[in-house]
Amino acid sequence: MKRKQFVTLIIMIAAIVLLAAGYTAVMNMNSDNADVDDDGQQEEEVKTIHLFEINADDVIGISYSCDLGSLDMTKESGMWLQKGTSVPINDEQVSVMLDAVNDVVAIREIEDGAGNLGEYGLENPSMQYTITMSDNTTHIFKFGLKLQTQIEGYYALIDSSDKVYSVAANYFDPFHKSLEEMIAIEDEINISVDNVTKFGVTTNKGLNFAASYVGDEIEENTYYTWRIDEPYDNVMADTDSLKEILANLANLKYESCVAYSEEDMSQYGLEKPFATLSLEYYEVTGVETPETGDEMPETGDEAQGTDEQASATPVPEEMRVYSTYALNIGDSYSEGEDKGYYVNPEGSSNVYRMDSMYIDALTGFTSFSLADPCIYTVLVDQMTGYEIEYEGEKIVVERKQENEEDVYYVNGKKVEKEGILTLFSAAYLLTFSGEADDEKAELDSKPVLKITYHTNGGKDDVVKYIPYDGDNFYQVDKNGINYFLTDKRGIDDLISRYKTYMKENF
Repeated sequence: MKRKQFVTLIIMIAAIVLLAAGYTAVMNMNSDNADVDDDGQQEEEVKTIHLFEINADDVIGISYSCDLGSLDMTKESGMWLQKGTSVPINDEQVSVMLDAVNDVVAIREIEDGAGNLGEYGLENPSMQYTITMSDNTTHIFKFGLKLQTQIEGYYALIDSSDKVYSVAANYFDPFHKSLEEMIAIEDEINISVDNVTKFGVTTNKGLNFAASYVGDEIEENTYYTWRIDEPYDNVMADTDSLKEILANLANLKYESCVAYSEEDMSQYGLEKPFATLSLEYYEVTGVETPETGDEMPETGDEAQGTDEQASATPVPEEMRVYSTYALNIGDSYSEGEDKGYYVNPEGSSNVYRMDSMYIDALTGFTSFSLADPCIYTVLVDQMTGYEIEYEGEKIVVERKQENEEDVYYVNGKKVEKEGILTLFSAAYLLTFSGEADDEKAELDSKPVLKITYHTNGGKDDVVKYIPYDGDNFYQVDKNGINYFLTDKRGIDDLISRYKTYMKENF
């Protein structure tokens, strides 16, 4: 090998060695710097700085200020209050605050922090709070910018203006609260839906609805367990539809208190509420049974069990303690996805926020939508017969027992059971289609169809179909109750069926 080629080979080998050494050095440097670039994350998790501990039992005051507001709290006779007022503070929120500062630990001390407070957002702190101890000593926390690390935290001054620390967010978050979030909710709603006996709603849009539970007064397993008291008289409620409305009561709760002992309700729309919700309900008390002396269950759920059990064995009156509840509903509010109403429970001067979903469901119905939609629902085997009158004609249907079987007679003639039951079913399935307008009513007019049902108990139910507007509806008069309409075509078709039946069989 020539000397020149040998020298070149030596230089290349040396260069490769130097490159390898340099790469190793750079990798080691990056590894060392990783602890620094992550704001010392690896070391921060191990080398924390313990500052002091706070005994929650010795704390008598907490004050804070942030972008959400400020609050000065004091502990008086074991209760937390807004200082200088009787406004109660949520004990759970205070406990979270005190748990957070039980053991105060910094992630690390910023060496040049004291001389560069502005750089860390501490010349004008984003939040600060003071913890006052029973010996009148204080601990002061001031927070600046958030840490730009994987660790959630802030730069802070703690009990000193010459040392800047980085601390975890758990010292910041519990104190970042508005006054509204901190006020205690004194008026709790604790009503079992199964124990509600009266339900009423009035709104400024014309709804005036009231209903009463009558399930304890009627036969077991009867579907209609609620009666509408307003705006109708002696009209049963559609039980399933009403229960859907009442189910929303289980979700009613006060989200937060926006005003304590408020004197001016008008600013929340509560001087003249948009709606008022009223309830009567009972709580179940323990009563010793005469036979055993054992105490009965103390809750409605335990006493009643399921709906089926409740209807079969209602809670005895002596175990019921009745109460009432009324809720005034004022203006609505919308803050992002948070939508609701300002509300005020009767007997309280506090104003709360409440979710709009359940309020809308409890107030956004019509009285007609909760009325029993069926015109007449007595089964054929619960009556001795019925009479049909139309256009001067009269059909008398009788149900009799012969050889322990039901047989039917029409105008004295024995007829096939199937045909007459088909006609009965056609009337049985008729429903109301709307409310009658008094100005269009023609109650003095002769009914186009009248059916008189004779029940097994000896009671007669009379249903009349009266001309209404000439085109679309007939007004229904059921035992003198004439609030509703039915489709004209359905009644005209029913009369046509009667005519056809009589023509084919007589």
